[in-house]
Amino acid sequence: MEYYQKQQKKPEETKENEIKVAGNGQVPKYLSYALRILKHSDKYESITIRASGNAIVKAMQIVELIKRKIGNLH
Repeated sequence: MEYYQKQQKKPEETKENEIKVAGNGQVPKYLSYALRILKHSDKYESITIRASGNAIVKAMQIVELIKRKIGNLH
């Protein structure tokens, strides 16, 4: 083990219109952030929602709620 060194993982930078859903995050907070980006920001016409593992279910809930609130999205 003396020949190995632990490398520090560099945090990924997220764009302003990208949401990373965590397993312990709260759906209403993600939803309000997404709606704020889509309705009030003239810069972005779309958002990207990323999740992995147990957070995928939450990401799908967020997407469905956004589709209901705004409509005409695909």
